[in-house]
Amino acid sequence: SLSVCVCVCVVARSPRVNNEKQTSGFNTGMRPVIYSEKEFGKSGLGWTRVAANSISYFHNAHRRANNGVRVSLEVKKDDAKRNTLNPVLVDGVGSSDSDANITVAEDDEDNDPNSPEATPIHNPNTISASITKPKPIYPKPNTTQESEIASASHPPAEGEGGGGREGDASAANPAGNTNADTTRLLPGNTNANSDTYYTLSMSFSFPHEDDDARIAYFYPYTYSFNRAFLSSLQRDKRVSQMMFRQALCRTRGQNVVELLTVTDFECTEVPIIDRPIVFLSSRVHPGEANASWVMKGLLEYLTGSSKEAIYLRKKIVFKIIPILNPDGVINGNYRCNLSGLDLNRHWEYPCPERHPTIYAVKELISTLSRQRPILLYCDFHGHSIMKNCCLYGCSQEQEVKPVRAEEIPNIKPFGYTAGVDPEAEPEEPLSMLTQWKGKERVFPMLLAHRAPDMLSFSDCKFSVLKRKKGSARVVFWRELRIWNSYTMECSFCGSDFGPLKDQHYGLEDYQRLGAKFCQSIFDWISPDRSAVIRAIQDVTKYLSGLDRERRKKKHRPAVVRVPTHRKGSTASASRKSGPGSRKSKS
Repeated sequence: SLSVCVCVCVVARSPRVNNEKQTSGFNTGMRPVIYSEKEFGKSGLGWTRVAANSISYFHNAHRRANNGVRVSLEVKKDDAKRNTLNPVLVDGVGSSDSDANITVAEDDEDNDPNSPEATPIHNPNTISASITKPKPIYPKPNTTQESEIASASHPPAEGEGGGGREGDASAANPAGNTNADTTRLLPGNTNANSDTYYTLSMSFSFPHEDDDARIAYFYPYTYSFNRAFLSSLQRDKRVSQMMFRQALCRTRGQNVVELLTVTDFECTEVPIIDRPIVFLSSRVHPGEANASWVMKGLLEYLTGSSKEAIYLRKKIVFKIIPILNPDGVINGNYRCNLSGLDLNRHWEYPCPERHPTIYAVKELISTLSRQRPILLYCDFHGHSIMKNCCLYGCSQEQEVKPVRAEEIPNIKPFGYTAGVDPEAEPEEPLSMLTQWKGKERVFPMLLAHRAPDMLSFSDCKFSVLKRKKGSARVVFWRELRIWNSYTMECSFCGSDFGPLKDQHYGLEDYQRLGAKFCQSIFDWISPDRSAVIRAIQDVTKYLSGLDRERRKKKHRPAVVRVPTHRKGSTASASRKSGPGSRKSKS
């Protein structure tokens, strides 16, 4: 949850400060979204991107303590309330993870821009969106597509929004000014990497007076909207025969974590007990609402009537958790649960009392892995800094050699066992692809082929960092040997390549990505091996390029530069006046 400064006409207010990342997507043109009651009643337009007149993200003078609680350098008695975090962290219940303690409620009375304490912001490092006059809050979309939620009559808190692509992502950032290296340091703070908080400030004008307007970091996707969406799927008789909905567990706030099972329960071609598992989850970080929009598109496609979806339901059992952290979603947290903990850092040793949701999920996946193969695990996330979408996988090899060209045509369908391929014998060994050390890169390449305007394969990473050892993808890869264990990262902003370059992603883009995810799984297990062979060839080309770059660096001669000092320079003078100089001896 981010606290932003809102200017109504020329009135501004100093923002509340609790941001921890050193930079933000707002530095590269990203804009927040706004909902106006009057605009919705007038034109039916729901949530839409706002054209901010100025926006900046910079250091402030609030220093972080070791336990993650903010400490102000100048604290007055009147400011005590403003300089504290939420009660969960103030009471000392929190994680040692620095990125876990940034929880702030969205509905905060201190953010009222009409407060008498409001003061103007004077920040030199603002990114001006318009020099002559402010742009309208609702820029005209370049497409006629709107989310089906935009025209709904229910309250805006339930997640309705305009969601179409509106202009480009650099509309608030003319001349390509990324502001990446212009972070403002306040007096007394000269270290750009110091443990201080960061401030996000912006200003814009509202078009209507006496209006009830709401501002959000991204198009909302609430817990209640998710339940309404799942209920609408269940009311369809056709979908109800292929989707089973149940409660997995309850959170610390006694909210239900829902588990969906999607498969063809009536097909006898492959018995259900012999079908492998694909396990998907999202919203372990509750503020990453774009992950839910991807999951929504995935569910709509998977329960649809396309031939790919029908094939997937016959061959695979999908276990899906749409919202893994309901408490955080309901209470407006950005990254934590009610204990103030980042759940995606505690998969290694989850506690049933403090982390009941991930404890139940890990128990479920562990049990399933002993009964049948798990082909893939993927946890959907949103990324607040980068552009594009990508997959993070796991690889133990630092350098992966490309597969030989003559071996590519002999590769059998990925991971086919007796349960996946009806014609295969039960004793069939794993395919050669499972023995290749670059196998975890094949599925990301398949998805890059299916979504070439959103997913960037060059942004995909497969290293296992020490600080990520408690994340879901690393734990399931290391403990359960799920070598296709991924984290999908989706930008809140947009792409920096292809036809969507410099445009904000719309809701239809995220939902389309969810459908492409299912289509990539179909390409992965389909008897037609053309898509897999093409993906392996492209991965081989990519790895060959990296291998050539490594060899060039390895054989590149080292250049040693000997520093030279001019006569009479400071360095020469200090040398002459040193302890061994004649002058010092005399």
